[in-house]
Amino acid sequence: MGQLTIYSPPDNTATCLSADRSGIPEETLRAENHSAGSYEHTYMITINSYGFIVGVAAVVWWSIAEYLEPKLKRVIPWILLLSLVGARVYHVFEYWDYYQADILAIPRVWEGGLSIWGALLFGGGYLAFRVKNMMWAVVTPLPLAQAIGRVANGVNGEFTHLVIGVPWWGMEAMLDLILFGLIWGMKKEWRVGGYLLGYGLIRLVLQPYRM
Repeated sequence: MGQLTIYSPPDNTATCLSADRSGIPEETLRAENHSAGSYEHTYMITINSYGFIVGVAAVVWWSIAEYLEPKLKRVIPWILLLSLVGARVYHVFEYWDYYQADILAIPRVWEGGLSIWGALLFGGGYLAFRVKNMMWAVVTPLPLAQAIGRVANGVNGEFTHLVIGVPWWGMEAMLDLILFGLIWGMKKEWRVGGYLLGYGLIRLVLQPYRM
């Protein structure tokens, strides 16, 4: 799991500073002691790379979708919530043999394990019920967000099987970017069908190599 960790210095820092320092000006000693004391307030901070990148993907998708259709502002939080729940539920059922042995791992989404099919099922189902006429704006930035999300898979060490010399996650990310460009150039009424057909083909081709 990719992560960035910031930690406090070793406990012996203050001891080193308190050793015999004869000949050093008093002002310098006071400054060093003050610096050593400040370490007492340093705490370990862990930033999970997978969760951060997925968050970036969500923000990018949200920003573009709302830009294309401002009326989506009132429903996007619900779309995100339902998509996240659906993505996790689908993944858990897909890998139930693993999760039934560790039930407490189910809510740990920051460790990885989100399925686009579950997100589409829950989030898309809500959209079809509430704002069907705005679906074009929702799917337009979706391939871009998915490409960013695949980078999170790479950082997390997932889907590393090579496809023409490129890791699976990297190959899908590139194809998602191409799909995003194609959909952006389509008429609004063609974008939903274009996304479903395009992403369906991407997964059909890549699925045998997904490991």
